[in-house]
Amino acid sequence: MKSSLGSVPYYRLATPLIASVRPVGPRIIVAAAGTARPTRYALRLRNLAVFSYANEFCDAAKKAGSPLVRAYLLGHALELYLKAFLLKSGFNSGDLKNKRKFGHQLDRLLTAAEAQGIGKQVHISARLRQDMSELNSVYSSRALQYFSLAHMFTNPTIPHLARIFRFADQLRKTVGKLVQEKA
Repeated sequence: MKSSLGSVPYYRLATPLIASVRPVGPRIIVAAAGTARPTRYALRLRNLAVFSYANEFCDAAKKAGSPLVRAYLLGHALELYLKAFLLKSGFNSGDLKNKRKFGHQLDRLLTAAEAQGIGKQVHISARLRQDMSELNSVYSSRALQYFSLAHMFTNPTIPHLARIFRFADQLRKTVGKLVQEKA
């Protein structure tokens, strides 16, 4: 849609009386009165970017030597895979960033993804759910992200990661197909 500024890629301006517009990543800054909504194309690019970051974290987790670093990177990859799925399912990115609603809580993200039907595409066993809960307790507390002197005496308890890595690989295939689909 054209405005007084000409064509603005990826966005459809809701108000034609815009003083200045500057695209910034998937968002747009509107200096004067008015709002902007991202197009389906921009939302698809956002979903692909989140998915791509998840892949990078997952690949890095597989190569990491330290179990704590592996667990942190894997937790972050799972968070991004689940968020990419939920974004594709129509969730608002603001809600997914909100610490009270979801934030970095893998349990909450998994529950929301199950409510949106991820369980029809990926098997989620009771044992996997328990492993995810154990990973969530150390991942969401940031115990894996920041070094503590207490780690010299005892490491944070992390679950066996093999099952969670298999789950991440299933999410990579499933979510990858979904985010690459055109709306």
